[in-house]
Amino acid sequence: MAISDDDWQELEQMVEDFQPGLYQHYKGQQYLALCLARDDETEDVLVVYTRLYARPGLPTSVRRLQVWNEEVEVDGQRVPRFTYVGHVTDEVDSRGRPQQAQGGRGFFGWVKDNL
Repeated sequence: MAISDDDWQELEQMVEDFQPGLYQHYKGQQYLALCLARDDETEDVLVVYTRLYARPGLPTSVRRLQVWNEEVEVDGQRVPRFTYVGHVTDEVDSRGRPQQAQGGRGFFGWVKDNL
């Protein structure tokens, strides 16, 4: 299926606007979006991300950028599937709190302990 010029322009804008960092899913869980990637077979643009909560299975996933950016309906209202929370550094934990809130271990210490 051929993609229209308008769709290409929209996708290019999504790529330009994408920010790696901490995101909150509309159901409440938090994720760290690492980067964008291209599917070699389909040429889809993918968000590479990891969950920030314990759950069996591989922690890293991919999702099409268009799906990552779409809105979903919750209780009759349209809300973003993922909402950007902010940039994550070693001085900030997964909830945006200063490193000291995690006993000095920082965000990456939290990830190591919890995933």
